[in-house]
Amino acid sequence: MAYGKLKVDKIETTAEELTLPTSAGSSGQVLTTDGSGVLSFVSNPADTDLSVAANSTSLTVESSSGDNVQLPAASSTSWGVMTDEDKSKLDLIEPLATADQTDAEIRAAVGAATDSNIFTDADHLKLNEIEPSANNYAITTDLLDEDDLASNSATNPASQQSIKAYVDSGLLDEDDFASDSSTKAASQQSIKVYVDTEVAGLVDSAPASLDTLNELAAALGDDSNYAATVTTSLGLKAPKASPAFTGDATCTGTISDAKGDVRLIPQNTQASTYTLVAADAGKHILASGAVTIPDSVFSAGDAVTIINDTASDLTITKTITTMYNTADDGDSDDRTLATRGMATILFTSGTVAYISGAGLS
Repeated sequence: MAYGKLKVDKIETTAEELTLPTSAGSSGQVLTTDGSGVLSFVSNPADTDLSVAANSTSLTVESSSGDNVQLPAASSTSWGVMTDEDKSKLDLIEPLATADQTDAEIRAAVGAATDSNIFTDADHLKLNEIEPSANNYAITTDLLDEDDLASNSATNPASQQSIKAYVDSGLLDEDDFASDSSTKAASQQSIKVYVDTEVAGLVDSAPASLDTLNELAAALGDDSNYAATVTTSLGLKAPKASPAFTGDATCTGTISDAKGDVRLIPQNTQASTYTLVAADAGKHILASGAVTIPDSVFSAGDAVTIINDTASDLTITKTITTMYNTADDGDSDDRTLATRGMATILFTSGTVAYISGAGLS
């Protein structure tokens, strides 16, 4: 059987001609075309199994009997598979989110967030009000470096060095504030030293429990009128020198004077001849020998008692100008005091005295 070209009645142009195979093929083969009208017999392919292999960058369709095909990722202009990044983004979209929100709604939602940092119309207005050349000045030419700030400029900034020099020139560092300046400021260090020194001088050697004003106030009973309170209290006290009482005076202790307890008659013991002295006024003389009464020694109101502490008579010698004995009509002579006798002498002046007693002759 010859093989060649077969013209079909319905095919009218050479472009529609088919070239038949040059053989009859084998059992099971199928007829296929190359796309340009040439037919041939080929083996019928067996069943093909397809599988998918995916990794972090691609998705591949694998064939068990043919070539594998790598599927491209979808883009804004062509179809393709969804990447894991796109899937993660979709998962983050809230279930009820819509795509039909207006610009105004989106801006309102963003502006309501506390951390949105939204750029508002008010912010835009502020930026519009800034002069276009607001930052176009040269600090090197506008800066004034005058240690005395003589220009006193309202438009030019002063250099750091000039500010420091100006401040330092008006600063005094004197721990004792000796200058007492009314125009210069004191340094922090000198103020601290001066205050610490003054406080230390004020506290001085005060005990720890009385070295603050609060402790002193507590010690004074927190009485703001302490001076008046003390004055009033002292006004109710009798002075130590010449006290004058307006009522009854009560004493629970001993009342004494220069000679001792006023309830007692102090004793002066003399074992031999003795001449009275001014300090004997108000005392009793326990005598064992003669006693002499001197002139111009005692004062009016003084009194001395003489006791004969022997078993024999005792002589009282009068050298005072006058010493009257009240028992014998006032005769002024020496006297004898019998054994265990007692006589009292009362002075009315320095030169006159009266003597009286038991056993007196």
